[in-house]
Amino acid sequence: MRLVDYLDKGASLGPEAPCLTTDGHTLTYAEVRDTSRRVADALARCGVAPGQSVAILSANDPTSFTCVFGISRAGAVWCPINPRNEAAENRELLDLFDCTALLFQKSFAPLVAAIAPDLPKLAVLICLDGPDDTVEGALTWEQRYTQIKALVDAGLTNRLMLGNDHSLGMTLQATSADPLRVAQNPDGMLFVVRKAIPALKQIGVADEAIHTMTVEVPRRFFETAVTPR
Repeated sequence: MRLVDYLDKGASLGPEAPCLTTDGHTLTYAEVRDTSRRVADALARCGVAPGQSVAILSANDPTSFTCVFGISRAGAVWCPINPRNEAAENRELLDLFDCTALLFQKSFAPLVAAIAPDLPKLAVLICLDGPDDTVEGALTWEQRYTQIKALVDAGLTNRLMLGNDHSLGMTLQATSADPLRVAQNPDGMLFVVRKAIPALKQIGVADEAIHTMTVEVPRRFFETAVTPR
């Protein structure tokens, strides 16, 4: 049996039973199962094939464990690395295991920028935690643009996709749970065009790189899309 088969068995027997708990936050078996499916789908859509190695650069939390289940569901092989290691040590491990994909939390983006350029087989980079202006301590937009530029300068443009997912989320009609949703983004689906791209150009990101992130990489992504599991 695969590791994920044990998760699915638990979800079938008690979907609302606690599966992963940390710092007072608990994920049920059903939540972990569903998230692992999204991780597996993302890997498949990015061209990660069964048997290939995938690493996770994340804190020791439910996110990382859920990704391990997602990697198993995709038929890939988990390559454990430690964010506390020196960059050179993690680079060596990724190279040794021929890792083709790296899942990482945005707090580790500078480390990814430092190690990825020397790993030509590392073709897929997926950031696990999207931006959220409502979260205390979240990066400002200026900081996010600076991180994108750092990844571009590190030669990773062909692995970056600049899309409208966050714009879509902020454009939804306000609700009692999130009354600021519309106010957060008055530009709606034009946020990337009106705000993100001009800001990236202002700090020195070239038109060619922006075209790659907004046109070429998304095109490659959707051309390799597969039926969700």
